[in-house]
Amino acid sequence: IAAMSRSELELLSLERVAAEYRAVASADGPAPPVLLNHTFHERIWQMAGNRYLEQQLGTLRSIIERRQATTLSIPSRRSQSISEHEQLVQLIAERKVDDATELARLHFREAMAIRLGMLEGMGEEAV
Repeated sequence: IAAMSRSELELLSLERVAAEYRAVASADGPAPPVLLNHTFHERIWQMAGNRYLEQQLGTLRSIIERRQATTLSIPSRRSQSISEHEQLVQLIAERKVDDATELARLHFREAMAIRLGMLEGMGEEAV
């Protein structure tokens, strides 16, 4: 939806956040760039122009994060997310709706697969 309805100003804002995210996520600091990651996703949700969807996605993220730590604590996920974010910005810029949709789904599935792996590694503590 964001790829179809985005404005040039919204695209510039998303590009800026993606650049900030890349700079912070590329650093070897111990703290993952969770807030910038949230901001990146929220910009896309806002571009869609659907406040209900934006609210529901925020609620879902909150539920997921209450139960488990961020996947960005894993360095390989940080670098993978940088690449996925940059590709998504490009697809949104080019208004390639189908490709952006597929990449967004992949981005979510990759994070969820890592979360499942994290749960398996926790054993009984996760329950």
